[in-house]
Amino acid sequence: NCPHPFGPAPVRDGSGFNNGTTGMPIVEHAASTPTTAPADLLLSVKNIEVIYDHVILVLKGVSLDVPRRGIVALLGANGAGKTTLLEGVSGVIPVAGGKIEIDGHDIHRARPGVRVAAGLAHVEQGRTVFRQLTTDENL
Repeated sequence: NCPHPFGPAPVRDGSGFNNGTTGMPIVEHAASTPTTAPADLLLSVKNIEVIYDHVILVLKGVSLDVPRRGIVALLGANGAGKTTLLEGVSGVIPVAGGKIEIDGHDIHRARPGVRVAAGLAHVEQGRTVFRQLTTDENL
């Protein structure tokens, strides 16, 4: 019985961070009720978990759907896990659990190049692009 239309707010452990040991927040989010039929989804991410150094749980149970011809915004405070989620989805870092689908095809164990061939692109923030390349070439 959550009054928020998109599900409960992120939940952190008692300290707000990974037992105070690393400064990395633990983010847990319950998925909202799907409003788009699976055939209309371009990207589906379900219950993603990312663990750093085999012990630090950074993302737990994060889910999102990107509808075909839709726009989705991923918002959160600094350190909330936005970049970690996107890097996990694009294959830059490994995910420990969950499911990632593009057009209904499971890609969560696919290498980044396979994900790119399937239509997924990850453009880093300005500090990690190749300045000598055009925008198209960076993509």
